[in-house]
Amino acid sequence: MVFLVAAQNDMTDSQNMPEIIPAGEPLPTAPKTRAEMLLEQGVALRQAGQTEQAVALYREAAQLPEATPVVFFNLGNALFDLGQVLEAEAAIAECLKHAPVMEPALMLHARCAVRLGKEGEARERFAALLRLNPTHFSGWLEAGNLCRQMGLMDQAMMSYRQAVASGPDRWEGLLSRSEE
Repeated sequence: MVFLVAAQNDMTDSQNMPEIIPAGEPLPTAPKTRAEMLLEQGVALRQAGQTEQAVALYREAAQLPEATPVVFFNLGNALFDLGQVLEAEAAIAECLKHAPVMEPALMLHARCAVRLGKEGEARERFAALLRLNPTHFSGWLEAGNLCRQMGLMDQAMMSYRQAVASGPDRWEGLLSRSEE
């Protein structure tokens, strides 16, 4: 039988011996926190199309001290889908306090600003996302759409060119769907 050493410590006395786990056996895991369990249940509800019920679980998880940025992201995303954009923006802002480079949260934060008519903030938020990931196709595309809405055609064209350069295969997919 093969064994793995799970922890390497000073092995001069028996109290510091490493834990041995048989190879092929699952590693022991810490029990899930209440927030993690609520998050998992919320995700299952969202997948079943029960967004309002998922929001209730995400809100409960967000109140717990062990709530992670993922809890706040999922809460914000679900609220956004329900059209509760101000609340979504607040949840995403909380997520970004703890995970400032979470790309999906940066994108959703920009989308919230667009929906709320905060064009200047939206442009800043898209710019922050695109500084972090200069090849973010959707970020460039939506930044271009915002610039077009604002009448900034040169910036819109530049954003669309960046979108094409960052994901030509994705651009072609969009064009083929629009022709159907």
